[in-house]
Amino acid sequence: MVTQKSRGCCSKINWRRQKSLHGKPLSESELVRCRQPILVNLSLTYKKTAISLLEAAFFSEIPKALKDMRALKGVAECFILQTCNRVELFALTSGSDSIPRLLQWWRANLKGRGEAFDEALEVNVSRDVLLHLLRLSVGLESMVVGEDQILGQLQKSYAEAKEYGTAGPFLDLIMFKVLTSGRAIRKATGINKGAVSIGSVSVNLVEESLGDLDGRPVGIVGAGETATLVGKYLIHERHPELFVSNRTHERSEALAKLLGGKAMPLEMVSELLSTVDAVFVATSAPHPVITHEIIEAALESRSGREISIVDLSQPRNVEVSVGLVSGVTLYNINDLKQVSQRNLDARLEAARATEALILDELESLEAILRREMVEPVVSAIWGSADEIRSRELERALGKMEGINDEQRTTIEKLSRVLVTRLLHNPIEALRDAAVNENFETIRTAEALFKIHQRGRKID
Repeated sequence: MVTQKSRGCCSKINWRRQKSLHGKPLSESELVRCRQPILVNLSLTYKKTAISLLEAAFFSEIPKALKDMRALKGVAECFILQTCNRVELFALTSGSDSIPRLLQWWRANLKGRGEAFDEALEVNVSRDVLLHLLRLSVGLESMVVGEDQILGQLQKSYAEAKEYGTAGPFLDLIMFKVLTSGRAIRKATGINKGAVSIGSVSVNLVEESLGDLDGRPVGIVGAGETATLVGKYLIHERHPELFVSNRTHERSEALAKLLGGKAMPLEMVSELLSTVDAVFVATSAPHPVITHEIIEAALESRSGREISIVDLSQPRNVEVSVGLVSGVTLYNINDLKQVSQRNLDARLEAARATEALILDELESLEAILRREMVEPVVSAIWGSADEIRSRELERALGKMEGINDEQRTTIEKLSRVLVTRLLHNPIEALRDAAVNENFETIRTAEALFKIHQRGRKID
């Protein structure tokens, strides 16, 4: 059963309002009938999705996925956000009838996991997409409430869409406001202060079973953003003896140098496992880098010492059977949830303050988008007025004999000033009408200026 939210249609470009999008989920028949441009979000997250399904939903080639998604009928702009605990699609579409096409496309890539996909999937439409993006930007949707990493991931994901040509001016407007608001709200509420990152939570989880990691041998497999976060937290808060291993040895050497640790080739991962008390795995490899066979070999030289392994990768990089080996404690993303809940309880006051500010920013963003959606009408009015001005100016100048270039320029400037002054108040009134959802005023303006406004073309 797909969970769907849809309260408000402020993100539509066209001023015509679909009342069926207000206040209650859309039925299947309404999805087919609703044809207006709307913003859509399809999401699979740690809240409802098993790790195995997240792995199946993960896009291994983002450029191809973005271009395929943009090529779907009705999709005008789009981007994909995926982290170790979420995969989300965002799209500006020609209407709710585009949602089934997006669902069908994503489901087709799941290799037979369609039923589980339908159970875990959440669909946000229009206003709820804006609210969801704002909540993401401040870390309220994160497993670790208030964590900073998600803001950078949002920015990076959108930059990728810009790079590959699937994002455009409408999403630009939204994402600029979302990212700016996210930073401002974090600063105002302090929700991101303290131990609020995947790295810190992972370390705290390991220490519940192993005790303090200060001064003990610890390994990091991976050299990307998550691995770096874990490493920085460790050296700033625990000061362990650190070992870094990665598929590309140059990157492991660079991270080891940054963290003051020792680099080891990935081929020596068995030796690494025989040395350290804990290892944090965060790579983008499409297959396990720590297998049952590798851990069995490493345990032979550990003299009975226990080892904790935290798999932060997506897809998972540690075979599940490793957790069944005696002396090994294996954690994954799901195990971070209990720590996340304690983090949420401790940060409840900051979260409440953040929620209130988010609603203020949502109202501001909605006003910006409502104002934007009347701009095609405004442009049409300006265009029509300027066409009349130019035509009548040339006619008048043709009847004037003996005027020089300076006089001609003065008359032309006068014509432009007159049009600008005459249209200023009506144009501002139109924009205010859009912000206040006074659609009757916009319809009246269309009739008065004989504008047949049909919204922006999406297909």
